[in-house]
Amino acid sequence: MEKRYHTGTFLINEDSTIVSVNPYICHLTNKTEADIILQPLEHLFCSEEDALIHITGKHIPVFFEKSRIIIAEQEFTLYIVWNEDVELENHPIYKTITNETNDMISIIDSSTRIFFSSPSHQTYLEQAPSLFEKRSFLEFIHEDDHAVISHIINVVFEKNEKHTINFRIKGSGDHIVVKGSFNPVIGKNKEVQYIVILMRDIHIQNKDVENIVEREQRFKSLFDQNPDFVFSLDLDFCFTDINDAMLDATGFTRNEIMDRPFSTLITPDYFSKTVVSLLEVKNGIRKTYDTVMIKKQGNPIFVSLSLFPIFVHNKLVGIHGIAKDVSNKKQYEKRIYQLAYTDTLTNLPNRAKFQKEIINTFHLAEKNNKKFALLFFDIDNFKDVNDSLGHFAGDVLLKSTASRIKSLLPDHCQLYRMSGDEFTVIIEKFHRKNELTEIAKIILEGFKKTFDIEGDEILISSSIGIATYPEDTNNTDDLVRYADSAMYFSKKRGKNFYSFFNDTMIKRQSEQFHLNGSLRKAIENNEFRLHYQPIIDANTGKLTSAEALIRWYSPDQGVISPGIFIPLAEVSGMIHSLGTWVIQEACRQLKEWKAKGYQVVPISINVSGKQFDRQDVYRTIHRNLKKFGLEARLLTIEVTETVAMKKKQNVLNVLHKLKSLGCGLAIDDFGSGYSSLSYLKDFPVNRLKMDKTFTDGIISDSKMKQVVQIIIDLGHVLDLEVIAEGVETEDELKILKAIGTDGIQGYYFSKPLPAEGFEKKYFIK
Repeated sequence: MEKRYHTGTFLINEDSTIVSVNPYICHLTNKTEADIILQPLEHLFCSEEDALIHITGKHIPVFFEKSRIIIAEQEFTLYIVWNEDVELENHPIYKTITNETNDMISIIDSSTRIFFSSPSHQTYLEQAPSLFEKRSFLEFIHEDDHAVISHIINVVFEKNEKHTINFRIKGSGDHIVVKGSFNPVIGKNKEVQYIVILMRDIHIQNKDVENIVEREQRFKSLFDQNPDFVFSLDLDFCFTDINDAMLDATGFTRNEIMDRPFSTLITPDYFSKTVVSLLEVKNGIRKTYDTVMIKKQGNPIFVSLSLFPIFVHNKLVGIHGIAKDVSNKKQYEKRIYQLAYTDTLTNLPNRAKFQKEIINTFHLAEKNNKKFALLFFDIDNFKDVNDSLGHFAGDVLLKSTASRIKSLLPDHCQLYRMSGDEFTVIIEKFHRKNELTEIAKIILEGFKKTFDIEGDEILISSSIGIATYPEDTNNTDDLVRYADSAMYFSKKRGKNFYSFFNDTMIKRQSEQFHLNGSLRKAIENNEFRLHYQPIIDANTGKLTSAEALIRWYSPDQGVISPGIFIPLAEVSGMIHSLGTWVIQEACRQLKEWKAKGYQVVPISINVSGKQFDRQDVYRTIHRNLKKFGLEARLLTIEVTETVAMKKKQNVLNVLHKLKSLGCGLAIDDFGSGYSSLSYLKDFPVNRLKMDKTFTDGIISDSKMKQVVQIIIDLGHVLDLEVIAEGVETEDELKILKAIGTDGIQGYYFSKPLPAEGFEKKYFIK
């Protein structure tokens, strides 16, 4: 099969299982893709030896790099592998040495086991080379020569000495007398690891002489015509020969480069490594590594360089070099790096790059006794942009945000996109906290200008959290967590804020975490109760309806305010189960009161905006009305003004269905959000409940009284019943009655009561 790859790649998941492999890995190991995929890493790669594992079990030394990458929010490790030995094996010069030579070549280890035999063994011994491998070399030696050859092998391994001797090997008939050269090969531990044995039949030496010219011509042809850079150096490391491919690539003429030191063609960054490598080759060690050569015009060429010694009559006379242009490989590496460490949407460094850089920043700060800061921010209400304008608009907003904020930040600040609408900034240099404050203000200022998204002018804000090393923590994971906590604290302050981390934030988060765990068990443990607050006719003083309000009776913490657990339920997703329970419990209570013979009144239920997202509110209400045999008029569904506007279409769809079913419908907390009556004509509601802030200011502020009057009058024009919430005093009641309020709800008449208390106070059989 023709090779089309010069770089091997494979991908492993967090469990170290191989999930992807390219054809070059299969080529190197002689395994199929099916042999490799879904196997553990150790099936393919030996980490201790930096080697791929061939199908035969042989270890193939490789150079490799690995990187962590994120794909669809899942983390993988990418291995990039190069095997210079295999490349050299396939090189024409190497093949000439091993395949075209008439000499027999065997390679043995310290146990005398043969693990390589050249094809020429077939010619002299009439046996395939594969039959020799894994057998002892001494098996093929004449019995009378056995002891001396065994001794020579031991001396070569122990003393690193080369030996040449005539001896006899077993042929197909008579023994063959050969001149054998035993050459040590130094391993990684600086000790002799293998012996290369070159054996020449002394009876054909004359014939070999006749072939010298032919072999030299073959070598010269391969040297000159090779597409790779091939050159020779003398022992002073100056050029003695160079092929046309290298001249064409570098732009030099032969006269300009001959007798010139090889190191002058290497970039300064690799100069010292090149000198050391040449000295090692001069000591008989072959070297293979990546380096950068310089063209005549000064442009770089990335090459994979192999240097190996030239021996004539066992004497080092020079150095051969083969350089393979790997510029395309470097471009591939650059692309892989970019994919691994760059966010494709914003072109900012991504989470993987951030994790790498914050560790580097931490080590530098620790080493130099410096401090640094982490700033964590996101886009407030980003989900609303996706919901209202679509995800494409959301992507445009993220790109615009990244571009704008990056252009505003000082040079010593590095911006990263973590995920979604979350960004971080590593600030490496600061002396006082007010410097961090200024950077946070720069970011907030950047959001004050509108963003042009598909022709729509969008105005958004950001919430920012700041944590510092070493003041807040000397642990990078905690630093990220603390900055994130500070950001959410900014959101709770009302958004468009920045906050520095402090210990109370973690304590509060911990409390919420434990509360969240308790909340999940509360419904199963029947810890919730509904309380009922009456709504009174302002003119007659009679009970007209009641609002069901949820309470949590925790066995560990007592009564927990809805202001604490309702937001937590919305964030955690428990609001759906909680909302369903409220609807079911209100219907069950109505059925119980009716069974007792009471003249029941409609019960109002608050529905969260999250429940409208799932579009299952109608089905839940309809199912429970049917289950408990209730008329739909006995339920009034309340939705806040803010939810009605933000989720207008979802809310409208559900409200129209509920109206056709016969339920009462109300806008709650009117005045706390958009404070506009113009949208009310679109909603099929029959009741408007004014926010408590209107009631609070109606006595002390004459203008507030006029505002309330306008709301009531316009509400009546739209045939809406207007209810005042939060009425606590007789004076408030008198004013509200005088200006035409239809209903009153508040502590003046009653606080929310448990079902038993409400029953005793308001129901008559």
